[in-house]
Amino acid sequence: MKHLNQLHIALVGIFLICLCRVIPHWPNFVPVIAFSVFSFKYSKSLFLSTLVPLFSIWISDLVINNIIYAPYFTSFVWYTPGTFFNVLPYALIPLIHSMFAQTRFYWIKTGVSSSILFFLISNFGVWLSSTPSSMYSPDLSGLILCYTVGLPFLGYTLSSTLFYGLLLEGLAKLSNLKSPYAV
Repeated sequence: MKHLNQLHIALVGIFLICLCRVIPHWPNFVPVIAFSVFSFKYSKSLFLSTLVPLFSIWISDLVINNIIYAPYFTSFVWYTPGTFFNVLPYALIPLIHSMFAQTRFYWIKTGVSSSILFFLISNFGVWLSSTPSSMYSPDLSGLILCYTVGLPFLGYTLSSTLFYGLLLEGLAKLSNLKSPYAV
């Protein structure tokens, strides 16, 4: 059995995440969480499983905001106001890795927990940044409405995590990769 080195995992991850974020796709149907889980499982690196998704999101956001959505901005965009709440969950996913790293059903536990974490934090950011004229009132009912309206996005996030997770695991099996963890 062979192990991928961290540079190979990082390069594949950056390419896959950036490509999947800039091509047309269903909302939130991207391999960010799946790659984070995969890279941690096969490299044992919390640094790699955090840094590559964050870097990939930033790079692909530069392309999305300054090429695809350029007509909507008046100057070059390094980040948007909602960026913090969209990347914070990916910075916290290593905590979930460390909780489930050597347990059975690691992929499912980590993927589902990470998807829910992303849903909770990103929708909280949407609610928090809403203006008085938006559809979300600045009270508990507005927060509940924001989470309710966001439920389809949770479905897409969960689906993409499981789809890309199965794809990455299948490719790992075909390549005879071995995880350093005995799960």
